[in-house]
Amino acid sequence: MGLYQFLHYLQLHYYEILGTITGLIYVFYSIEQKRILWLYGGISSLFYIVVFFQAGLFAYMTLYFYYTGISIYGWFAWAKPKDEASQGGKITRLKTRSWILTGSVIGLLFLIVGFVLKYTANAEMVWADALLTSGSIAATWLLMRKVLDHWLLWIGIDTLSGFVSLHKGLPFAAILFFIYTLLAIKGYFEWKKEWTHTRPL
Repeated sequence: MGLYQFLHYLQLHYYEILGTITGLIYVFYSIEQKRILWLYGGISSLFYIVVFFQAGLFAYMTLYFYYTGISIYGWFAWAKPKDEASQGGKITRLKTRSWILTGSVIGLLFLIVGFVLKYTANAEMVWADALLTSGSIAATWLLMRKVLDHWLLWIGIDTLSGFVSLHKGLPFAAILFFIYTLLAIKGYFEWKKEWTHTRPL
């Protein structure tokens, strides 16, 4: 690939590359539980709104509007004095009842989004799009509440997102999501370690 072809390739994937870079910074700060994660999450979301619109993943594109809004909310929800080691409160876990509720919400959103896409939008991979959207909404909400188990949702969501991105010809997004998967595994064990040390005996 010559220089011209390379520059042209970068131009075609401009938003995808910037979304990938800011997305990686977002996950890094998520693991570290730093409030600034919401800033980078919001910026990355804006880039990926364009990326997924161009790819025809309309529900997933709409999801990134949600990410942008939740990033603003999360920024204020995690506001705490600078002398505190972590922000956003203590890490918690889902109990059985909460898992059932979370699964029910994901299932309901999956059906709603799926049927809306099926009958109103000229979209590909409707049900994969719906599953990624519904699962991501739940996982982001649990992150904002600092629930450890949100990482488990992200492991599955990011893995599927990587394969969907490959199928849609979005190599940088695919790389990002596969890296997200590895970071989600790391994040789960990092948060679990802190949760184990802080939970009541």
